[in-house]
Amino acid sequence: MLRRLHKRTQKSGVRSEGVLDFYDGTFVQGWAKCEVPDAEVDVYVNGSLAVSGVADLYRQDLFRAGVGKCAFAIPLDLRRYCQRSEQAIIDVCFHRDNRMLQGSPLVVQPAQIEYELNELGNGRYRGWIRDVANPDQIHNIYIEIDGEVVAEIFCNNWVEFRNGESSHVGFEVDSYCYSRKGGKIQFFSADRELLIPISYENPNDLFLIKEMMQAQIELRRLLSDGNIRNRLMPSLMGHLRGRDKFSSIIASNNTEEASGICVVIPVYGGYLETIQCVESVINAKNKAKYRLVVVYDCGPDKRLATELERLSKEYNFEFYPNDVNKGFVFSANKGIDMYPECDVILLNADTLVSDWWIDALVKAANTDQFIGTVTPTSNNATLYGYPVPGVVNDFPKDIGMLSKVNEQCQLLELNVVDIPSAHGFCMYLKRTMLDEVGGFDEQLWGRGYGEENDLSMRAASLGWRNVVTFSSFVYHHGSVSFAGEAQLLQIENAAKLSKLYPEYGSLVQDFIDNNVLRHTRVLLGKRLLQELWEPMPSILIVTHNFGGGTKVATDGLVELLNSSGQRAVILNQNKDGLWRFIDTVSGVVIDFDFRQEYEDIKNFLACLNVVRIDYHHIAQFDLKVLALPADTGTPYVVQIHDYLYACPRLSMYDSAGKYCSEPDSSAGCNGCIKKNGFNDAIYLSSSVFNDDIECWRNSFRDFLVSARRIFVPDVDVSKRLLRYFPLENLNVLPHIDRSADVDVVSVHGISSRKVNIAIVGSLGVHKGFYRVCRLVGVNGGRTLNIKIIGETVNDDFLRSHGPVDIKGKFSSHQLPDLLQDIDVVLFPGECVETYSYTLSEVIALGKRVVALDIGAIGSRLRKLGSGLLLPLSIDDADIITQIVEYASKDFSNSGVFLGARASDYIARYLEGLGEFDCEY
Repeated sequence: MLRRLHKRTQKSGVRSEGVLDFYDGTFVQGWAKCEVPDAEVDVYVNGSLAVSGVADLYRQDLFRAGVGKCAFAIPLDLRRYCQRSEQAIIDVCFHRDNRMLQGSPLVVQPAQIEYELNELGNGRYRGWIRDVANPDQIHNIYIEIDGEVVAEIFCNNWVEFRNGESSHVGFEVDSYCYSRKGGKIQFFSADRELLIPISYENPNDLFLIKEMMQAQIELRRLLSDGNIRNRLMPSLMGHLRGRDKFSSIIASNNTEEASGICVVIPVYGGYLETIQCVESVINAKNKAKYRLVVVYDCGPDKRLATELERLSKEYNFEFYPNDVNKGFVFSANKGIDMYPECDVILLNADTLVSDWWIDALVKAANTDQFIGTVTPTSNNATLYGYPVPGVVNDFPKDIGMLSKVNEQCQLLELNVVDIPSAHGFCMYLKRTMLDEVGGFDEQLWGRGYGEENDLSMRAASLGWRNVVTFSSFVYHHGSVSFAGEAQLLQIENAAKLSKLYPEYGSLVQDFIDNNVLRHTRVLLGKRLLQELWEPMPSILIVTHNFGGGTKVATDGLVELLNSSGQRAVILNQNKDGLWRFIDTVSGVVIDFDFRQEYEDIKNFLACLNVVRIDYHHIAQFDLKVLALPADTGTPYVVQIHDYLYACPRLSMYDSAGKYCSEPDSSAGCNGCIKKNGFNDAIYLSSSVFNDDIECWRNSFRDFLVSARRIFVPDVDVSKRLLRYFPLENLNVLPHIDRSADVDVVSVHGISSRKVNIAIVGSLGVHKGFYRVCRLVGVNGGRTLNIKIIGETVNDDFLRSHGPVDIKGKFSSHQLPDLLQDIDVVLFPGECVETYSYTLSEVIALGKRVVALDIGAIGSRLRKLGSGLLLPLSIDDADIITQIVEYASKDFSNSGVFLGARASDYIARYLEGLGEFDCEY
């Protein structure tokens, strides 16, 4: 704790302040500050100068108090100046004028050492050492094996003493880390005193068993077949366990079944989530008998402790509050050790469970005697998540469906799958494994993250299997207790884990690359759709997952379809070439390999009752996706969001972002393809089409001509497509636009100040990046204040041209505030847009618009009779002149309507009627 600031004005006129906080046995710690940077201090022991140092360290409490970067931690070995049996007096003074810091002198009393050392078995030892007379001091001990010092251990593990006191004075040692051949082990204090007049013999047989860890690592490296290597090591270890030579060390534990189950919930924060979690455990039905232990880690919301204590009395579970916050790992170990005869289910306090969840985990654990940990699937379980791994899934969308989802998981009776590590949100820990491997490492993992990976790797090294079961589904909110510090803890502890287990990263990557759970997810997804959701007509929406205007359009369409009794199913193709079907009603996601499972895909679409296929964007797809209508007998429509079918650059621009002028001959387009290539978003290679534009367009000609309807959002799009394809099925249908209704706005012209202009949205090359660079340079900050509301392809390059304000990424709800002081919004791109939601948003906010006269932006502004359209040939200086002149005039809009109304849109969309007339 930061002591009261101590200030004195020195004779030299330099104000100084500082505190000597404590001596921990290794460092003299405190802080010192004067008007001269990096105050120097001197440390005296019994009146003699011992050491000097500089107060220039960061300390969080000082920073928050506004004191600054002025802490010190100066190494001091008192044994050089006095015996432990003697009193020592420590003074700390400013070097400048020898003035003492507050807290000086600090008296170190003659040492009164207490200690305890216990053998845990299998070469592991745990103990503590403390100085009763000087409780601030943390000690270190030396480990000696066969007369050779092999390690110095810093003793700062948390220990609870029998009298209720607690302190950071403990240590735990695995002797295998220091000697792999066994031998006589002894423990000494820093004064080379033997802690306990007994030495321990490490069993050589144990080290033979543990040597299998190194063999396992080597096997993982050499064997490319994950199934072979994941089964081989447990089999080898099982064989060793069965031999009489090792039975006294390891195998004996495996013959005793645990006498029950203990569900342990460590709790810190998240009042609502925690109470819901505990109540879900209490209310869930299970055949297995279990104890519930809740360990409260002294969190910030005291209501939580009060309510948990009340619930414990009402529902007869055990509630253990820590006196101070000691971290997740300590609390978990406390619960695990509560009933040493029981298997343990460690459950996060931000989870929800349902009927028979324990029974499913017990059943999975008992499928093999060498299973050590079992992890259920969840909406939020990284590698083991459902329906999509590695993300927080919004599943089930209705939390009331959780029990039904879990029931279907159990009825499916899927086999367990070996995994690199258990997941800490919920894991079944077999007691025989815990007795052999030990619990979580409190000293190493502190507040949490990484402890379950470490435990799993230790277990695997001794032949225990870590498995996941999809027969139990546990809902997981995620990172409620740690909240904002979760990411930092993950980063810090991931580095520790990598250092401890260099092979862990490759194990995880192999698991991801092999995608071993995909078929399990497919089976579960099919069953859930079949059993839990009523069949209804479905529309398959084929699109990419890049975001942008296409996603805005498809999101709006999905909402309309679902609300009108139609099931919308999204189809993407991911980077692995898998087709991902996303049922927007249930949230179920199923991945198929279209190259090997095309027949399964056709059957799946039939089960979904797909009545229409809606092609929005195929940039990510193989051309096989175009065969779905013919192969399934399903009608289809096409929605145009860019010019992919006519131009593999997508929007008719070159590498510099300039409009290509749509050359009349194929030679011009072929030259562009050869020079600039396809757009990076396109999955297919240009070599498939022999770098020939006619080959490209012919690949889509029949597909477009045969579509039931082709919907385009603006008449300009219709005119351009007709240049390339003989289409009689074009329908102008503007997008549903959240900015459709526009308020009447009137503003006066600007004459006495600079004009504030903004470019809104991601500023890529095709959106006019290089033109904006030139404008910034020509302007030089003289006439315009230029702001970029969004990201750019190269911020530094843009800033090198002159003054410009780059705001970076933003959300649409922030746009009104970001445009508050903007006079004109500029659209500088020469790519041929098909609509532009950004244009709608800007107009809806009553802003003047200046744009290059090209594509749907030019077409829409012309129909609106609003904005200033500039020719593509205009030079940069003239753009500035035109903007200033336009901004000098009074401006008003007429409250126009910009897009399609939802009711009209869905009616025309579903019925496929003729051209839709839009009011502009």
